[in-house]
Amino acid sequence: MIDTKDVIIIRVPYPTAFSNLAKKSHMYICVNVPDLSCELVKCQSFKPYHDNLYSEPVCRIVEQPDLSRNPFRHPTVIDLDKLFVATRSLFPDQLKAARDVCDALFSEIQTKLGEYVERITFLDAELQAVNHAL
Repeated sequence: MIDTKDVIIIRVPYPTAFSNLAKKSHMYICVNVPDLSCELVKCQSFKPYHDNLYSEPVCRIVEQPDLSRNPFRHPTVIDLDKLFVATRSLFPDQLKAARDVCDALFSEIQTKLGEYVERITFLDAELQAVNHAL
């Protein structure tokens, strides 16, 4: 079962089960474990448009690959505009990346996450529909 600072690789049905995000696996960092659920932030490959200060996600961290800090292989944008909420027990250890994020990066994420960040909650069936391993 995942815990804070763990990085998992899954697909999410956002904005719909047929969107591009639902078709490609991405890394997600577990940032909180309230009760039986978990809150995840999305990680995506850095794209040239991310150089624009006003591009989405607006609140973000750009992280370079660094095995002492993260499991990323390429420059990565950590999206802090929204949190994905799901049942924690749904994610077995097999979905975890080779390593989690370091304390310093986790602290930076916690500091930059807004108090009123958008929370998107998934039903178990929605996640299972796009992830055959769940």
